[in-house]
This record gives sequence, structure tokens and C-alpha cells, in this order.
Amino acid sequence: MQNLITAEPDLHHAENSWSTQRKLIGQDPNSPEFIDRKVKGLLNKLTMEKFDSIAQQILEWANRSVQEVDGRTLKQVVQLVFENATNEAAWSEMYARLCRFLMERISQDVRDEGIKNADGNPITGGNLLRKCLLSHCQEDFERGWSAKESAMLAAASKAEDDKAVTATAEKTGGGEEFLYSDEYCASQKAKRRGLALVKLLGELFKLQILTERTMHECIKKLLINVENPEEEDIESLWKLLTTVGRALDTPKARNHMDIYFARMQELSNSRHISLRIRFMLLDIIELRGRKWVSRTQASAPTTNAEVNEKARRDRQVASRGTALRQASGRNQTHGGRRDTRDYAGPPQVGADGWTTPAARPPSKAGDLSNFGKISKSTTMQFGPSSVFSKKERRESSSVTRVSSSSNMLAALNLSKATPDAESIGTRTDNSASTSAARPPPAMTLDQAKRQVKADVKELFMLRQLSEAEAYFALLASDFRWLLVEELVHRAVDGRASDVQLITDVFDLVASKALVTEEQFSRGFAKDMEYLEDISTDSPSAYGNVAALLKAAKLSQEAVEKLADEIVVEGEMAVTPKEKLLKNYTIILQSRRW
Repeated sequence: MQNLITAEPDLHHAENSWSTQRKLIGQDPNSPEFIDRKVKGLLNKLTMEKFDSIAQQILEWANRSVQEVDGRTLKQVVQLVFENATNEAAWSEMYARLCRFLMERISQDVRDEGIKNADGNPITGGNLLRKCLLSHCQEDFERGWSAKESAMLAAASKAEDDKAVTATAEKTGGGEEFLYSDEYCASQKAKRRGLALVKLLGELFKLQILTERTMHECIKKLLINVENPEEEDIESLWKLLTTVGRALDTPKARNHMDIYFARMQELSNSRHISLRIRFMLLDIIELRGRKWVSRTQASAPTTNAEVNEKARRDRQVASRGTALRQASGRNQTHGGRRDTRDYAGPPQVGADGWTTPAARPPSKAGDLSNFGKISKSTTMQFGPSSVFSKKERRESSSVTRVSSSSNMLAALNLSKATPDAESIGTRTDNSASTSAARPPPAMTLDQAKRQVKADVKELFMLRQLSEAEAYFALLASDFRWLLVEELVHRAVDGRASDVQLITDVFDLVASKALVTEEQFSRGFAKDMEYLEDISTDSPSAYGNVAALLKAAKLSQEAVEKLADEIVVEGEMAVTPKEKLLKNYTIILQSRRW
């Protein structure tokens, strides 16, 4: 019998096998393959619920470029984030937030010796990250259209085969999967990336990473062909305007928007476009007519806690409706057992815990049946018992800040202890000085941001300097630069009245030493980087910033240091630093200030 047992052949590992690549990657933690795998793993885990922790880990990988002179690790991280953002259009908002997070917190020691500003110094930190991100956006926007055009031409050549596949699928009832041509799949992928790219551009603009001028250039490019437009251009225009239309449609850009929509109205009447594209254009025109209020709620990234909270509220509303229907049925069944003509219903309890009696129905004219009858009054509770039950709490209370959403009875109770208060719910000058003497409470960064947002909104409603002084006094000293940053951002391209108000505020808090020069400089730094871009749309930006710098009483050295932060692209006859210092000198010499 012939021996069928033979020796097993030796197994040879391929050079590009998975196990071999794993060994090579594990050997060098600084290799691009290792960084690629780690950052991709973090991006796959990124959600709104874990945003802070995972974004911090991605930031640590980007900060490895501190030891490099070309910033290659930072560029690799930006490229990976950009690729994920253009492949997942539904999460564009989250990836835009990640870009803003990295740009604000990247180390200033990260640099690229090959990219320099107008002064010949290497661009560092957030400016370098922003430049890399904008380069990817511009290259993909321009190269993506040519790639899509070639893909569409190749798909057109295979159109007959794809139609045959579709017809076969319809005949069989769709019970079996059919494969389309590779060219068709490539064209669909290019289309998805193009739409995801314009969605990402809109989200970056909403977070002030891209300028308004860039958005207008994108819209002009998409509307350049009015005679015979491409469907992909109109789809991208629809995606872009639904994302940033509300933010772009401002009074200073109204003329541009009117021209865009006049072209879109002309396109909607063209016979060279399909019905689907025509209805897209009509949807955008109608959306602007409704003041950019969508008929449906746009989906946005949410956390699991927010989803559970919404489900809980829906269950409460459903159970409350069921209870009301059951109670209504019982009242109709037993309605004859008592006279309900004068019954006004149970007291109503508001969302803030205050109880108000239900209104009684008005009596008929000429009805004297209750004349002369005196009924014993019942005790009614106006609000939570803890507010009025303790006398010592009422006597020891002092005037404190009452928000506009508080109940008016609570404001009356608070002002009763201090008869010198001028009005209900308004902080007097005495209370402002008291709050300034009292140390501000400890708070986290998120709490400080929420307080700053509320304070700025209230400042522009009341427009009182005494209130502004209290805003800074009640804010922790470590976070007062946040309030400066928000006010500077409002004033850079704001109205003259708003600039004057913020200038008076800075002059007041600087005179009373509520904000240090270092805090002022940190608050100015964010908008100083993009001052040249802002001045393109708002010519008064340099004058506004110069007025704020004068009111903040900064030293000449601090002003020049801030002027060096302005990003310069290309060669200019007059540098942004010279523009700012010239406006600053004019204001210093003016009697107005």
C-alpha cells in the first residue's frame, strides 16, 4: 500500500501579512503606522458623551510634535480627523468641535520651520493647526470636484450595465443582492464625500474657524454655472445653505444673499434641471422666507443621557394625557351629583413650585343669588412653604442678584429687607460694592462659561455699567479673561453703540483693578489671530480693537505683543501690526478718549 502521508510544507509569512505588520508597528511607537492606528482607534470611539476625555487623548498625540521641527505628527492627526469628518457627514458638528478643541489647546511649542508668517517666523500652535486644516479643505474641495467628474464620466459609460442590473432586481422582487459597477460605486462615494465636505465647512464656519468671506466664495463657486448647472453643485449648495444660511443672512451681507437667491429663483424656472433639483432650490427659497426656521427638527449629536431624558419627558406627557382623559370621563359620568357651576378646579402648580388658585368662571349679569352671602375664606398657599414659613430667614435676607426668570414674589420678599433698594430685581451700587468685597465663589470652567454667557446677554439688555462691574466681581478671578474674550468678540465687528458700551466697561474694570493686564491680554488673544480676516468684512475692526486696547489701559509692550499675534498670509504693503498700531496711536492722541 502506497504511503499517503507526506511531510507538511514549511509555512512562510508574507512581508505584508497582518501579524508581520503588527510586529513592525509594535517595535516603534513613534512610527506613522503606530500613530495612525492609535488615533484611528480614538476617533472610532469618539462620541458626544465621551468627547472631553477622548479629545484630550487626541490632543496628547498632536502635542508630540513639540519635539519635531516639521510638525509631522500634528499634520497626521489633522489629516485623520479630516478624513473621518468627510466620511461621516452625520457627525460633522462633532468633528468641527474637535477641531476647535485642538486649535484652542494645542501647545504653542508645536511648529513647522517650513511654514512662516510675514515676519519670517515659523507658524506655531493653533495657527499651524488651522492652516493645515484649511489646506485640506481647499485641496479636497478643488480636487474633489475633478475626481467626481472623472468618476461620473466613468459611471456614465457603465450606465447601461447598471440599468440592466436595476431592471433584473425589480423583476426578481429584490430578493437577491446585485452588484453595481465599480465606477458607479466610486461616483457615489465621491458624491457622499463632496456633500460631507460642504457640511463640515459650514460647521467650521459656525465655530469661527472659517471666515464669512470663505463661505461666500464657496457659494459663488457652486452658483457659477447658471445656464446648465450640475446636480452635484446644487445638492452641495442646498447642504451648505441649510447649515450656515441663518448665520450668513445678516444685514451687512443682505445684498450678496439677495443676488444668490435671485440666481436660485432663475434656476428653479429652468427646463434643464430635474424635478428633484428644482424642489431642492424651492425648499431653500422657502426656508429663507420662513426666517430659516425648519419644519423638522434637525438631528444633532446627542449623549445617551439626553436621549434618556427626552424619553422620560415623553412618557410623562403621555401618562399625564391619559390621566386627564380618565378624569374627564369620570366627571362626565358623575356630573349630576354636584353643582359644578362655581367650581374652578384644583390650584395650578407651576414649574417653579408656585401654587396659584384657578380662576373662577364669571357670574352672569343680574345674578343676585349670592348677594349678602359671606362664605368662610380658605387659606391659600402662594408658593413653597419654605419661603414664607421662617421669620428669621426673611429678616436676615439681603438684596441679592435676582435673575429675570425668577418669580416676582421672590423678588418682593428679597427687597423687603432692604428698603433702600431702588427697584425690584435690580442690583444697587451698594450691592455691587458689597459683592466686589465678597470673594467670588469657586467654580469650574463650564460653570464660568455659562455664567459669562448669561452675563453678556444681560449686559446688552440693561446696558448699565454698575451691572458690568458686578459681573466681573462675582466671577472667579481665574476665569475673568473669559468675560473679556466674549466682550472683545462682540465688539470687533459690532455696532458703534456696542463698542462704546464695552469700551466704557473695560475702562471701569481696569480703573478698579478688577482685571489684570495678563487677563486682558489673554482675552484679546483669540480674536487678534483672525483680525485681518475679520477686517475684510468689517473695515472698522482695527479701530474697534484699538479703542478696546486703550480702554483696557494696556502697556505699549503688551499692545505690540498682541499685534504680533495677527496671522498674515502672503505679502502685504502694510502689515496688520502696522495697521493696528496706527489706529492705536490715533486714538491715544484723540481727545475723545
